[in-house]
Amino acid sequence: MFSVADVSDETDTIKTPRLVRTDGIPLDSCPAGAHIDVDGPTGITRPYSLCGPPEDSGGYTMAVKREEDSRGGSQALHDKVAPGTQLTIVLHPGLGRQTAAEVLATELAALPAAVHVYFCGPQGFMDQVAALAARTLPGTHVHRELFQAGELPAGCESSEVELDTGEVCTVPADTSIADVLEENGVPL
Repeated sequence: MFSVADVSDETDTIKTPRLVRTDGIPLDSCPAGAHIDVDGPTGITRPYSLCGPPEDSGGYTMAVKREEDSRGGSQALHDKVAPGTQLTIVLHPGLGRQTAAEVLATELAALPAAVHVYFCGPQGFMDQVAALAARTLPGTHVHRELFQAGELPAGCESSEVELDTGEVCTVPADTSIADVLEENGVPL
């Protein structure tokens, strides 16, 4: 839980509430572009950019622009938030106490060994997830989907794809899997 320590009027339409943890625990620095999700007084949750000094471990400052066509989020933060107001804040990985890798490692470690994990994304992300999952799950339970095919070994002219029907299709090195499946009448 966070409490509003101070609110500054930067312009007629922009306020900058400074948020501190109610338990007094210091906060991690916030990198450029960081944001938090704020559950405002009306119960509407909205993301807001952090704009205070990155090294400030005492609190976070966010900028709130009052939108006249607001569904209540920015207007409520302008009209109802004052020093002492308590707000629920969602800290994204890298803010608060854990990095994204720490959050992911904690989540994966809590999974039972019978679970299968499926993931896709950029190569660096997938390598990190696979390494973390390998700590607690059997290798046969860790599945990744590549955004693009990896390099074929030298001299490899084709690969095979086995469908859930058991049918096997040969995919030439210069042809996409989708093209081969369409050629074989497999609906995509």
